[in-house]
Amino acid sequence: MNKMLSEIAQIFNTKDHDLKEHELNKLDKLIKLDPQIIASVIENGEEFLKHQFGSHTSGTNRSFLIAAFLFTMSANFFSFFALNHERIGLYQDLIWPSLLMSLGLGFPAMLVAFSIIPGRFSYPGNEPLLWLPQNWYDPKKVDFDASQIERAKTLQYQIERNRKVLNRKAITLKYAIGFSFLVAIGCMIWVLLIIQIKLD
Repeated sequence: MNKMLSEIAQIFNTKDHDLKEHELNKLDKLIKLDPQIIASVIENGEEFLKHQFGSHTSGTNRSFLIAAFLFTMSANFFSFFALNHERIGLYQDLIWPSLLMSLGLGFPAMLVAFSIIPGRFSYPGNEPLLWLPQNWYDPKKVDFDASQIERAKTLQYQIERNRKVLNRKAITLKYAIGFSFLVAIGCMIWVLLIIQIKLD
C-alpha cells in the first residue's frame, strides 16, 4: 500500500531528481584515469542519453494513442448517457453504468494526457552558453581536463533527471490502464446484473 501511494505521488511530483552535488563530485575521481578512459566514459554517457531520448519519444507516442482511445471511449459512453437518459426500459437502466464508464475512462485519460505534457527532459548535447566558466561546477578549474569532468557531471545530472521523467511516465500509464480495466470490469458486472434482473 505504501509503495502504491509513493508511486502515485511521483505522478504529480514534477521537481527535479534528488541527486545531490556531493554525489556528482564523486566524478572528480575520474581525473585520475587515463584520458582515453574518460573519453570512453563520456561517449557511453552520451549514448545512454540518446537511448533515453528514444525511449521518451516512443513512450510519448504510446501515451498519445492510449489517451486518444480512452477519451474516445469516454465520449462514446457519455453520448449514450446524454441520448438515452430520458428513455425507459433497459436503456434507462444502462445510463448510469454508461455515465460511470464515461467518468471512469475520462479520469485516466487525463492522467495519460498529463504525462504527455513535455517535462524537464534533458536532450542529447549542450547549449554553448552552458560552457561559460561561471556555469561550471567548479569555476576555478577551467582547462581541458576539467572540461571532461564537467561533461561527465552534466551527463550524470541529465541521465538522472531523464530517469525520473521516464519513471513518472511509466507509473502514470500503469495506474491509468489499471484503473480503466477496473472501471470496465465493474461496469460490465453491473450491466450483467441489470440484464439478469430484467430477464428474471
